[in-house]
Amino acid sequence: MELELAIVQKIFMSNYDSRAEYHNWFHVSTVSSRALEIAVNEGDFTDRELLLLSLACYMHDIGYDVNTSSDIDNVERSVNIFKKNANKLLCDISNEEVELVVSLIRATKYPHEKPNNLLESIIQDADITQCWDSKPAFNAQCLMAEGKEVTDLFFPETTLLNTTFAKKKTTDVIDEQKKMMNNFLYNNALIDVIRAYEGGYRQDIKKDSLEALKLIKELF
Repeated sequence: MELELAIVQKIFMSNYDSRAEYHNWFHVSTVSSRALEIAVNEGDFTDRELLLLSLACYMHDIGYDVNTSSDIDNVERSVNIFKKNANKLLCDISNEEVELVVSLIRATKYPHEKPNNLLESIIQDADITQCWDSKPAFNAQCLMAEGKEVTDLFFPETTLLNTTFAKKKTTDVIDEQKKMMNNFLYNNALIDVIRAYEGGYRQDIKKDSLEALKLIKELF
């Protein structure tokens, strides 16, 4: 049996906080994709286990409230909404499977606690690797729109991740993002230097443009 995504999305959209710029349908659907990608590279799971993992990903932020400072409250709301709709989401789901999904949802409480098993490791990694699917500046903008403080544009550090696959892919993704940002900033700074000299700008402007170019080289 497969998830009926139309039903999953309808239930999600009927319950989530519409003010959420980050913790929305795009986020949970990409978390599901990332979790499945990690899972097939990290373990030997049954189709049913992957199905339940995907369901937990879709449900983990359904109760997120942008005005709630404690993530444990967000997670427990998500758990309660999932339980109320479990049989609509998956008509043949057993009580044991409901508890498995609940444990996976609770594993996403941030900051993450030590996972109890590989499935929890995977959903934690999938939850914080949004950088795989959208650019750092966009992620930061969405988080700040929810009132979150962003201190690291290139999030997450690999020390926050559990699985070997997620660590490797995140390193590759962030290295490429840094390279692209470096090229963008360097090229723009170089243009400013050229304009300053060709335009006969004041010496202080020429100096500032050169300092900016030097700083970019040092940062990256």
